[in-house]
Amino acid sequence: MSTVVLRQLTKTYPTGVTAVDHVDLTVADGEVMVLLGPTGCGKSTVLRLIAGLDPATSGHIEFGGAGVDDVPARDREVAMVFQDYGLYPHLTVAENIAFPLLNHHVEEAERDQRVREVADLLDLSDVLDKRPGRLSGGQRQRVAMARAIVRHPRVFLLDEPLSNLDAAVRESVRNHLADLIHRLDVATIYVTHDQTEAMCLGDRVAVMRQGRIEQIGTPEEIYSDPQCLFVAAFVGSPRMNLLQAAVHIEPGRRAVVDLGAQTLSLPWSNARARALATHHGARVTVGFRPDALVPTGDADGADLHGVVRLVEHRGHDALVHLETGSVPTPHLISQLELPDAHGELAHILGEEPPVAHPLRRRLARIVPQPRRADEPGRYALQPTYSPEAEPAREALGDVTARVPAASAPRVGETVSLRLDVDHLYLFDRAGDRIALPATSVALREAV
Repeated sequence: MSTVVLRQLTKTYPTGVTAVDHVDLTVADGEVMVLLGPTGCGKSTVLRLIAGLDPATSGHIEFGGAGVDDVPARDREVAMVFQDYGLYPHLTVAENIAFPLLNHHVEEAERDQRVREVADLLDLSDVLDKRPGRLSGGQRQRVAMARAIVRHPRVFLLDEPLSNLDAAVRESVRNHLADLIHRLDVATIYVTHDQTEAMCLGDRVAVMRQGRIEQIGTPEEIYSDPQCLFVAAFVGSPRMNLLQAAVHIEPGRRAVVDLGAQTLSLPWSNARARALATHHGARVTVGFRPDALVPTGDADGADLHGVVRLVEHRGHDALVHLETGSVPTPHLISQLELPDAHGELAHILGEEPPVAHPLRRRLARIVPQPRRADEPGRYALQPTYSPEAEPAREALGDVTARVPAASAPRVGETVSLRLDVDHLYLFDRAGDRIALPATSVALREAV
C-alpha cells in the first residue's frame, strides 16, 4: 500500500519525440486515477515508466515517499494488466493465476489459497481447470486481472484492459473491475480513451494531450467545468457544441456574442457578460452541451433558430442536428493544434486557391472576414450563412440539441431554441477558459 507521486516525469525517445512532458501527478493510497486522452497522448508511456518497463529521461517516481527510479521492474511490486490478455495457452486458469508466485518462492499451500481467493473475487472458481482457449473474452480478461493481483501489489496499473471486448461483455467486466479495484484498496492508475470507463471507474480523472496533463479533477468537475477548449471538446458524448464567435461589448448594458447569422445577448447582470468585457472585438469560442438547448414555441423569445438536418432517435431521447448559420470550431482548433502560418490566414485567401475551390470555401468559414453592409448582424467578423436560402453543407448541422423522443421535430422544420446561459462556456483565442468574475467583484459591480 503506497501513494504514487510523479515529479516532472519526462520521456523523450532517441528520435526526439517527447511522449511524456514534465508530468506532475499524485495518486493517493486507495485512489483510482484515470488517465484519459486520445491515442498517442502518452497515457500508456506513463504506465510503463511507473512500472519500470521503460526508463524515464528525467523526473522522479515515488512509492510511499521513497524513490523507485533505480528500482528494477521486478522489485517494484507493481501489478499491470494490458490490453492483450497475455495468458499462457498451455496452462490452466489456476496455473496462469499462480504463475507470478513461482518466482517469489511462495509455499504451495499459500499459493493455492491465494489462487482460490482471487478466483472467488473474480467469479472464476468454475473454470480453474480449463485452459484459456476454452474461455470467453470476458473470462480471459478476468484471468489476466487475477494473475496481476494475486501477488498483493503496492500499485495496480491497467492499460485499456477492456478495449478488446464486445460492448455487452465490456459492461459486465467493467462492473467486476470496479468492485475489484475498490476491494484492493491500493493506488490504481487506469488508462483509457473511453469516457464511460473514466467516469464510472475514476475517483479522479487526468485528461492528457501530447504528453501533458491538461486538467485533473473528479469526473463531475471534468465534465461540468472544463478549463480549456481541448477538455471541453474531448469529454462528453454527444460532443459539446463549439462555435466560433465575435464579441461586442456595450458596457453596463450587455455583451453581444455574434455567431454569424444570429447573436446571443447576455445582460450585464450575467457574470459571463462582464467576463467578456476585456474581449471586445475579439474572437472567442462559445460552448454549450446539447442538454442546454430547450425547444420553445415562442419564436420571439428564442435564443437560436435552426433548420433540422438530421434526427438521431436513441429510444428515450433524440439528438437533433440543426443548421443555425453558425461556424463550428474546426477540429484543429478544438484539439489545440493551431496552424503555424506566416502572416494572416485572411491574406492566404486572397491568393490561391481560386475563388471556387472547395478549400477556399472551407477556410472562409473559419477565417475572420469583413461583413458587407447588407449582411445580417452588426458585430461579427466572420461570414454568414443562411440555412433557409442555401443547401445543406457537408456537415449535417452546426448545432446539436437533445430533446425527448416524443417531441423530436422532423427534418426540414425550423426550430426555435432557448439556451440555458448558466451552462454557456467561453474560451479565448488560446483555448483557455474565460474565467467568470469572483462573487464579491460581481456584487460590487452590480451595486
